[in-house]
Amino acid sequence: MIDWPAIKDLAKTVIADLSGAKVVWQDEAEGSAWDTTPIIYLRISALGDVGIPAESVDEDETVTVSSQKRFTLSLRGESFDQDLASGKHAGALLETVKTRLGRSSTIERLRGVFCVQETLGTSWFNYASQGRQVSCYVLDLACATVDNDVDELTSGDFIEEVLITSDKVRDIGGQETNTQVDLDVTGGA
Repeated sequence: MIDWPAIKDLAKTVIADLSGAKVVWQDEAEGSAWDTTPIIYLRISALGDVGIPAESVDEDETVTVSSQKRFTLSLRGESFDQDLASGKHAGALLETVKTRLGRSSTIERLRGVFCVQETLGTSWFNYASQGRQVSCYVLDLACATVDNDVDELTSGDFIEEVLITSDKVRDIGGQETNTQVDLDVTGGA
């Protein structure tokens, strides 16, 4: 099974270490406070399979479908600093994170939990909050899980025989005929 809590914990820790900024998950409630330091919000989206899921059936007739998952990890950096040369500018902060994600030491930290397959680009938009201009950039990372997502289902018995009796068949004009279709479908080897 995919250990999503471990993925979230590691992503938050690594991004905080690489950026030096406060890092929070967008889907976790947290009290707000006025702060002038940069912040990075994390979000997982676009969950999907990697390749074709593998299916197997064991001797107990348990059907197991497993596959790795691909997901997008979005980093939304926000700061009040509008100076690109500043280390507190949201865009510069995310570029630093993107560069540091490529380090072999960072790749080794992520190994065993998830990997960053590629960076999907950075988007920019600014907005005003309480009369102050906020610099906001979003960096999307295409990631893959290391563990497989496993779905098991015990298949139970099969149907040996089905007796099917239809209602009276109607002709093209809608008139009922004396024709009736009966089927006896049996299974087995």
